[in-house]
Amino acid sequence: MNAPSTCRTIVKAAALLFLAIATTTFGRAQDQADDSLVNALVSEGLTHDQAERVRAKVEKSENAPSTNEVNSPSAKGLFPTVPTTKVLAIGRFTSRPTPEQIKEFFPREVPATLQLYLDGKIGQWWVKQDQTGPVFLMNVTTVAEAHEILEKLPLGQAKLMDFEYIELGPLSPLNLLLKEGWAKGAK
Repeated sequence: MNAPSTCRTIVKAAALLFLAIATTTFGRAQDQADDSLVNALVSEGLTHDQAERVRAKVEKSENAPSTNEVNSPSAKGLFPTVPTTKVLAIGRFTSRPTPEQIKEFFPREVPATLQLYLDGKIGQWWVKQDQTGPVFLMNVTTVAEAHEILEKLPLGQAKLMDFEYIELGPLSPLNLLLKEGWAKGAK
């Protein structure tokens, strides 16, 4: 197997593992999910033994002591904790800006936001399709830092914009591919 196809196999296996965990966690029939996972992993180039080890890890995670955090597999011990490498900031206007507020604040808001991009604090930016606020992928490692930066913008100072912050990090299920020789395509 050459390097690009090995990489594709690893990525597909990670996606299938993630899908298997999600489907078994949220109520699909266990036996059907187990068989589908094993078959899918084998069809992507893993050996039956490797696929069975993945299935066993999924099963082990489901039998782990439950926590109140349903969406926190790392709390169950399946995935390692990963560092926060980015913060997603989802903005919303606290109230619809008036034409006067747009004239007052936006001539300062736009250049200040552009400066954050040029400084490397904002890596990517979008606007929500409903036009209720921006979405920033920020190159910071804490919500506190993201909040401090965005509160200094003119709309933040005027209390016209709030943000929801989501910490992001490396995809932790990929850690499983580094174990048991998977990263080298071992069978």
